[in-house]
Amino acid sequence: MLGLVATADRTADRGSPRWHSVLIVTSFVLVLFALGNLADVLGAEESISFSGTVVWVGVLLIALMAWFSTRFDSGIATLIGAVTLVAVVVAFVDWVFWPARRATTVPR
Repeated sequence: MLGLVATADRTADRGSPRWHSVLIVTSFVLVLFALGNLADVLGAEESISFSGTVVWVGVLLIALMAWFSTRFDSGIATLIGAVTLVAVVVAFVDWVFWPARRATTVPR
């Protein structure tokens, strides 16, 4: 699937055609599942639901979508990359600062 996206001809003035956008979205989903399986193989805690795993998988997906967005001038790749970036930032804050595990009251 990634090969089909990468080898597609780029249109000069217009953005990517509809069929190319479908390939980009499908590639995103397939790469997401493949990286989730890779996380399982590497022994990640709770697979894709652990914040640390979401961060590294999300960074790879953002890089892929940024490449699609710049190379093919694809709006859908930009949108998916932006939504993934928001999820990565939230997961990073959860992973690093553990907001659910910190006490918000001052001990007396």
